[in-house]
Amino acid sequence: MPDENPYSAPSHHAEKDEAVAPVTEDSRLDYARYAKESLFLPGLSILFNAIAGIILDVVLLQQNWDAAVSNGNSQPFLITIIALILYNLFIAFGATEMMRRKSFTFALLACILTIIPLSTCCLIGVPLGAWGFNLLLKPGINTAFSRTI
Repeated sequence: MPDENPYSAPSHHAEKDEAVAPVTEDSRLDYARYAKESLFLPGLSILFNAIAGIILDVVLLQQNWDAAVSNGNSQPFLITIIALILYNLFIAFGATEMMRRKSFTFALLACILTIIPLSTCCLIGVPLGAWGFNLLLKPGINTAFSRTI
């Protein structure tokens, strides 16, 4: 033993006849547990951000409706508010898919849309979307989702 190099690989790793360990159900459960623990908080934060955006869009509609009608801009204003509400509803749906680990695609799209500053809560949404996007792109996370497309 004194002549053995302390920096060399252990002898049991040097054998080429050794097979690679198969993927077991326990390792899949580890990925699922890791995904459940790591995706819940960003998903919940993105969901709260989307709900706050919907509430603020409705408040914006109520406060500015009379001014929009008196200026003759009621139709474009209403279309814009409805589009923002639908935008936030889609983000909320994607956030729930992220928390439930059901659809990887919708979760990824929700994070991307949260990063794009279109909503009334865009300053809070950009780091939340980046956080969720970063977690979704980690290796093994997509295997915890039931649907990837």
